[in-house]
Amino acid sequence: MKTKININKIKQINNISIPESYKAKPNQSLNLHNKQLLNILFNLKQINNLSDIIYNSYVETINYHDIGKLTNEYQLIFNNSNNKNKKHNIKIRHELLSSCISSLSTEQFLSIILHHKTFHNICNKYISNFTESEFNKQVKYISKILNIELLDYKQLTNKLNELYFNDNIFKDLNVIISKGILNYCDHCASAGISQLDVDYNTSNINLPSLTSIQLKCKNNIMEDIIIISSTGSGKTEASLYWANNVQNKNKSRRIFYLLPYTASINAMYKRLNLLNLSVGMVHSKAQYFLEKEIDNEEKDIKIEYNMFKKYTKQITVTTINQIIKPFLSCKYYEMMLAMYSNAIFIIDEIHCYDKTYLSILLNGLKFLKDNININICIMSASIPQNVINYIQATLNINDIIKPTIEENNVNKRHRVNIKKVLIDNDLEFIIKNIVKGNKVLICVNNVIKAQDLYKKLKIYANNIKLIHGKFNTRDREKIEQNLNNIQVLIGTQAIEVSLDINYDILFTELSPLDSLLQRFGRINRVKIPIDVKNIFIYDYDVEKSKNLYDENILIKTKEILNKIDIINENKVQEYLDYVYEDLNIQEIIKNDEININLLIRNMKVGHYNKNINDINSKYVLPIALYDEYCQYYNNKANSLLVSISDRQYNTCRYGEKSIKFDSNIKEDIIYKYYDDEIGLTREDVDMINSSDCFIL
Repeated sequence: MKTKININKIKQINNISIPESYKAKPNQSLNLHNKQLLNILFNLKQINNLSDIIYNSYVETINYHDIGKLTNEYQLIFNNSNNKNKKHNIKIRHELLSSCISSLSTEQFLSIILHHKTFHNICNKYISNFTESEFNKQVKYISKILNIELLDYKQLTNKLNELYFNDNIFKDLNVIISKGILNYCDHCASAGISQLDVDYNTSNINLPSLTSIQLKCKNNIMEDIIIISSTGSGKTEASLYWANNVQNKNKSRRIFYLLPYTASINAMYKRLNLLNLSVGMVHSKAQYFLEKEIDNEEKDIKIEYNMFKKYTKQITVTTINQIIKPFLSCKYYEMMLAMYSNAIFIIDEIHCYDKTYLSILLNGLKFLKDNININICIMSASIPQNVINYIQATLNINDIIKPTIEENNVNKRHRVNIKKVLIDNDLEFIIKNIVKGNKVLICVNNVIKAQDLYKKLKIYANNIKLIHGKFNTRDREKIEQNLNNIQVLIGTQAIEVSLDINYDILFTELSPLDSLLQRFGRINRVKIPIDVKNIFIYDYDVEKSKNLYDENILIKTKEILNKIDIINENKVQEYLDYVYEDLNIQEIIKNDEININLLIRNMKVGHYNKNINDINSKYVLPIALYDEYCQYYNNKANSLLVSISDRQYNTCRYGEKSIKFDSNIKEDIIYKYYDDEIGLTREDVDMINSSDCFIL
């Protein structure tokens, strides 16, 4: 259902006159508050390419959104500092009065009446807090001040009753975006934000020479694209050039750069900052990262991060979790959709997402592309052709950008060596390479194996580090500092993306080919390789790998690797297609696709899902860090938490009983050994039954 806008009424009502003495807050007049919102709205007009008709409708909505505060009840509170805590005792919420302008369209009406509370609470709680005569008295008072017609109590309740069972109007994207625009302008004004960065500029990307993918993206491409190129080949710069091509004439469109891991987001944020681009980042540990990066007081960092969360910066580097929240109907999801309107999305390392994430992401992007005019760039070093076909069909992308055959012929970096033993049984050979002084990278498929190898090998190297997903944020970031100066690095899948490292030799357990190619990309990572470096691939432990990878994929990966001596970049797609030739991606993600599309279709303005969490992960506090956590607060404390999978959480909480919720700090405590050298282990520590005391 599309809401029609009366242009004549807009022109008349835009000239609303509110006496300057009336306040919206104790320290701010209603006129000034509206002007601040209108300033943000004018920014959005340029960013989102709003038509004059739509823009004027939003102007009218803003002008009226707080007029319910004109009542004596509100003004007495605003003018008397001693009464500020009595605001919660007001009988008639201002949104109810503000929405009574008789000339409002349904779109405007719902935007105003729902701009603080849900429709359910408005209809079942707040509308019954007062009598009809009390309400009509306030309506007459506001009507007299503004000299305009307002709905009375019966007319308002009749309107709410008509809407109550009208799902179509609540699902109307115009209504959802309209409310999102009002909320966004209101939240920005309340946060003291007056300007949204624009003028996207790639002139500071100074490369000595451009690769073919960078040249194509800089000069020719104006449509949505998929970039497939090896690690370290300049995909990021190519995507930034492409984003410049699809910008609007004001160079003001928002850009959302998606990466799978917080470590890679932090690195990309620093990288884009060095290019003098307007960039922010949003993820669960971002504020902690900023506390270390920005030399300011905590208040300044909070302000900076609040600006990031409002997308005031032109580029936002973030996770898929942030982008998919609107489709799960998180609180104020309407604001997020409003800011995605007319935006540019760059999705890097798409191969890292499992089937659920991939389905949510692609179908969410399809919804945005079909309805609110976004552009999309998908990037990866390795994707099977059948997955490429699925992405292309879902998002209607025709252009695939790859390096030239000549570039790939030069790019000979890795020699494959198949070892028909488990990595644990070949430690003597690995130790010889460590003792020689080679820069050695070791990658295995699970954390327990990585920790075990680290304990066995650390006596043979003066400079050795362990990295995996069971470190907290603080300790992981310490490990990641100057990794290229570490002689021996042992890790899990954590080394497959995000780390800008360059090693001489790789010892790795067998994993799916696309995963291995990411691991290979951390070896001999130079622009023009001088020689070919060795990759040693070991058999996998079937029992310990069965929950990680599809065994048929592992078998086919081993088959193709046995036919390869030196990796030929021109044949990588051929290798992948052999491994995944039986993959039916549509069938695999069919149920996930049905579920996410059902969620999207059921998005309703002013209706929220309160239980939005990161998919497939939980955060726990190792008992060893309990006292330290209690000494900190906010982000420093959060940096001590460790992420574990839902599966591991359920095993530890309900099976082993090694996770216990602490009501004092409102965190799950895990009774497993942890230190900053090896991370969280499976080794139990002692527990006692008291809910208030903890011992090791």
